Amino acid sequence: MNHLSNIEATNFAKSVNVSRETLAKFQLYAELLKHWQKKINLIGSNTTDSLWERHFLDSAQLMRCIPKNLESGPVYDIGSGAGFPGLVLAIMGLKHMHLVDSDSRKCVFLNEVVRQTNVNAHVTNARFPIETKRNLYPKASLIVARALAPLPKLLDIVFPVISSTTCCIFLKGARSQQEILDAKHHWHFKLKTFESQTSENGKILILSEVSQNGSGAK
Repeated sequence: MNHLSNIEATNFAKSVNVSRETLAKFQLYAELLKHWQKKINLIGSNTTDSLWERHFLDSAQLMRCIPKNLESGPVYDIGSGAGFPGLVLAIMGLKHMHLVDSDSRKCVFLNEVVRQTNVNAHVTNARFPIETKRNLYPKASLIVARALAPLPKLLDIVFPVISSTTCCIFLKGARSQQEILDAKHHWHFKLKTFESQTSENGKILILSEVSQNGSGAK
């Protein structure tokens, strides 16, 4: 690891208050990601140099948004890709994490990071919502997603694993307010919004009691 990466790692550790052991797992994760990036496109090539803030810190900030009274059950990171945000949250201690992605190559990468960091996470190579309609997945306690789809489409994707107690936390960009308005045409939900720590226009959306207009989640 070069001097600049060491500084970025140290700043990250201070920002999210992780132990040296946890930081070592993130450093290993970063090394594996940069190595695999040469083979497959895991992240945008122009974000590799800002990995610690653009991806790790951006994902880690969700820990402060997770409800303290979250019910026990599966946590799904839909469209996990390179592991953002789900793998970051799992390394920070969030249990029952399922990293779901339709790209088998990315799933191989995720499995390798999970194995080498010995983190509590399960990798699933699947495309939502096709498999969920076959009732193969238990209802979620928490669903997280980052840069996957506009909010109305995202709710379509994850609804098969939503129950009345499921919490959804989504990282969104500058169009978040319009996406919320669009989603309300077809969906009912309680909403909390927080400013992103890493993006001037970024928002964190926390949805609960999600149901389709005229129906309810079971």
